Amino acid sequence: MTESSPAPRRRARRVLIVVGVALLLLLALVALLPTLISAGVGQGYIRDAIAKNVNGDVQISDVSLGWFSGQKIDGLRITDPAGKEAANIHVVVDNGLLSLALGRARPIDVTVSGSLAGQVSEDGSITFIDLFDMQTKQAKRPPQPHPQPSPKKPEAFRAGDLPAINVNLANLTLKHDSVQHQQSLTIDNLTGKLAYLDPA
Repeated sequence: MTESSPAPRRRARRVLIVVGVALLLLLALVALLPTLISAGVGQGYIRDAIAKNVNGDVQISDVSLGWFSGQKIDGLRITDPAGKEAANIHVVVDNGLLSLALGRARPIDVTVSGSLAGQVSEDGSITFIDLFDMQTKQAKRPPQPHPQPSPKKPEAFRAGDLPAINVNLANLTLKHDSVQHQQSLTIDNLTGKLAYLDPA
């Protein structure tokens, strides 16, 4: 019995080594996850998530994420259905990805810079509002071959659903054109702060 005892010990040692290596690889993967998301595949996922809520084309130049550092989206460019640039902004979230994922980021600090542009058409519609009109986007979809069940009525939006958030405007440019009156209003270097405090 004494001669066969080293074999089980070697097997147990090998199992521990394999488990230890697997745990190290898993930890490395979790640590590198923000970097992997910041790569091309992650940018495409973020772009598609924004595009689902926007009636227009969405492009992103660069994304930088971090578990404990801030999050950054550079060159977030939105083009309306008419082909005109509606937004070209840079967004920085000061909170770490871990605190955001755990819901501990209170408040969420966001800084927005760049430019926003809108237009009042001859019929009085505002292109920037139409950009977020999902009914217009759904109307442009091709008809479905089979009848679809009627969608559930969306619940009314409540401010209480929002987390506490601070939106800092840093040298933002706003441009608003009126087609009917042939006038244009531009506000340069707009700075300020929009804050919503969680009532809880």
